[in-house]
Amino acid sequence: MRHFFVNLFQKLNAKENIELPLLIGNNKVNGSYVEELIQFLGLKDGENYQKVIMITHNMDLAKEADRMIRIVDGIATCED
Repeated sequence: MRHFFVNLFQKLNAKENIELPLLIGNNKVNGSYVEELIQFLGLKDGENYQKVIMITHNMDLAKEADRMIRIVDGIATCED
């Protein structure tokens, strides 16, 4: 089993934390997509937040979460 840990920069807001890896990788930032992603994840830009986002293939772990978002063929769907 693999575990990946991603640390968000506390001094950056949600939008900046999403955009930073794109900029480091010399990718274009699609502002409307970033805003859509922030809304979809329930993050309010500029707010301090304490959320844990776990990405896993282990459905037993996923079932422990308060909210599950499934990604199939690159499309995210909300399953509350």
